[in-house]
Amino acid sequence: MLAGRSARWVNGQELPWTTEMEDRIANNPVGARLTTHAIVVESRGGYVRGSWYLVGGLIGRADLFDATVELFSKQIVREHWLGYVKWDEDYSYEFFLLLRSRATGRAHVVRRWAFPPEEVALAVQPEVAARIRELANSEEEAVKRIKQQRSHYLVSGRLQLDPGGPKAVVTILGMVRPIEYRVSLASAPAPASVK
Repeated sequence: MLAGRSARWVNGQELPWTTEMEDRIANNPVGARLTTHAIVVESRGGYVRGSWYLVGGLIGRADLFDATVELFSKQIVREHWLGYVKWDEDYSYEFFLLLRSRATGRAHVVRRWAFPPEEVALAVQPEVAARIRELANSEEEAVKRIKQQRSHYLVSGRLQLDPGGPKAVVTILGMVRPIEYRVSLASAPAPASVK
């Protein structure tokens, strides 16, 4: 993330990517893991110890005169047994706003946000909700059935520059409350040079 490259680690060992990753920016950490800006870390503990997985990457970028502003996100999942997670307890998210120097390519964190499981809203995937509405006898029945189907996290983020000044506007979706942060970039220190 800070060095400006993607990486994949499994049980503490960096592994090469098995396929060419697409050079694009996703809007969520799960999609970002499939890009050239991916971050993937796995700690496989097996049947007794459980495991945890971290996936994410670049989900937003905006250009300034001498730097870029970047928004990274990661999803952290704790697995108790092989393939077993508790949707309402084992998913957490982090977002990082970075300022990257064009001259050096190095970046530093301007702001970090962390969201524990209780702040993340369970949701229904849009195509599932549409199908439930299609099959339900009424909207009331559809809403009731949709609420029973909440089993996914639809966490995403968006980065924009405020046209009124040197501020980044970060919007984070998928939390139990709406979130929008305005972060001043005027007082952010310049990224350190590469040594």
